[in-house]
Amino acid sequence: MNFCGECSPLPAVHHRKPFVIESLLFFIRRSSLKIVIFVGKIAKMTQI
Repeated sequence: MNFCGECSPLPAVHHRKPFVIESLLFFIRRSSLKIVIFVGKIAKMTQI
């Protein structure tokens, strides 16, 4: 079942989507404070 080994270094990622989503949510939760600060800076810049 290694049909997309050339285009992706992780061919099993198609069969492990729940795991990918969980890690993505964990990453977003861990860096949510940075994202909020970044969005706040952009909002202030666009208001001026």
